[in-house]
Amino acid sequence: MGSLLEQEDNEKRHYLHLFYSGFVEQVPVVHAPSFSPEGKPPFLINAMQACGAIFVKSKTAAAFIATTLKSSRKVLSEELSRDLLTIEEQLNLILTVVLLHTLGMYHEDAEERAASSLYHGMLITMIRGADFISHVATWSADEDNHLSLEEHWRHWAWHEMSKRTLLLSYLQDASQSIYFTVPSSYHIAELNFSLPCDDKLWRAQSASEWWSELHRGSPYGDAHDRLNCPTLPSLLQLVFEPRTTQVKAISHFAHWAVIHGIISCLFTLCTKGHLPVQRSFGANGDPLNQELYRIQFAMHNWLDWWMKRPEVIENTREEAELPFMQNLPGHAIWNGASAKHRLDENLWTLEPYQKNSGRVEAFYQHISYAAQLALQDKRAVVVFSGGQTRQQTTTTEAESYHRLAMQANLLPPDFMRATTENYALDSYQNLLFSIARFHEYTGVYPAKITVIGYEMKRKRFIDLHREAVLIIRKMSSLKKER
Repeated sequence: MGSLLEQEDNEKRHYLHLFYSGFVEQVPVVHAPSFSPEGKPPFLINAMQACGAIFVKSKTAAAFIATTLKSSRKVLSEELSRDLLTIEEQLNLILTVVLLHTLGMYHEDAEERAASSLYHGMLITMIRGADFISHVATWSADEDNHLSLEEHWRHWAWHEMSKRTLLLSYLQDASQSIYFTVPSSYHIAELNFSLPCDDKLWRAQSASEWWSELHRGSPYGDAHDRLNCPTLPSLLQLVFEPRTTQVKAISHFAHWAVIHGIISCLFTLCTKGHLPVQRSFGANGDPLNQELYRIQFAMHNWLDWWMKRPEVIENTREEAELPFMQNLPGHAIWNGASAKHRLDENLWTLEPYQKNSGRVEAFYQHISYAAQLALQDKRAVVVFSGGQTRQQTTTTEAESYHRLAMQANLLPPDFMRATTENYALDSYQNLLFSIARFHEYTGVYPAKITVIGYEMKRKRFIDLHREAVLIIRKMSSLKKER
């Protein structure tokens, strides 16, 4: 009995580790450097563990997720109906619900989807009743100037988490509204708090590192601007202007919010057949067409902001040589949490012929070599390539390779010259889709491409895939000339 309990505890610790190392990397709502699970309510810990368990494709992990979703219902009902919650208790509860809603809103079980939607609605009611948005919106970093640097950082991180948690709730609401054709619960106007900060500030691992980054020159502005980002309503008002707008440097999280706001307006217009915002442009013309025209401008302006965001490598022929692409096609999926166990085949999703053959070590050598090349040349951008190639897991080859590179410290935590291409299913797609992803990520095409992989595939890439890509480029040029 004791050994079973110990095994269960080890699994839960593993899930929690995956929450911080995997889930938070993709859904950055929890500030990992300052947010410790110690002292947090059990229902929040269970939700965090369940979100980590989605990276473990096993029956035990699936059972844990299902149990957590079901057992949380009664607890959440009681918590959501409580009065006099402290502001910290409110955040813990809001965070729990949005994490569980991430798992439940698209669940294959209709009952789970319905329950998740119900608690999402109850949560928004609680947020409004407790005036939580107003508390977040009125906070200012200047209020904490009397605190020590450590306290100032932790207080800022708490409020930054509050903004991100609220915003994730809005993103879920917008997605749910579109996916299930139901009315949206949030009104854009009530989300009047400043949007999340840029990634470098968010990822600072200590108070001193945060302070240094805050006062370092940044395309996101000075220290005041980086702590007081624009609100979602103000950005949507700007992006919907029927003209080319000045590019705004906003965080990735803020970009998610803006594009969801635009798509929500389009969805409302298409489903209800009336203007979501009573506003006209031009003396004549059908109002519906005017609003569609306005949404087209919004999408154009947002895409311009996205393509010109500070993280994009903006190399031009006049200023510098075009960047190089280090293309690393994936061959398997790593499911581990710690790089020290990277050679354990049980932590890889492998085909039968790949087992007990030393291939796992070769995969790691490929990843290591790609990272080495990228660190040696500042023009190099690594594109980890590979889609969801195994039925046993929803993780892609590219995501798992990238995660292993970061876990093994092959690349620095803030390394921006690495990205993933998550759709390729064969070696030709590895090359073609990676070129497209490279262009999407950098804004230009690579001047040189290095494919990292098995020697036996050299002829295939050089004689077949490369020639096929060149034909596509020539055909594209002919179309442009015509």
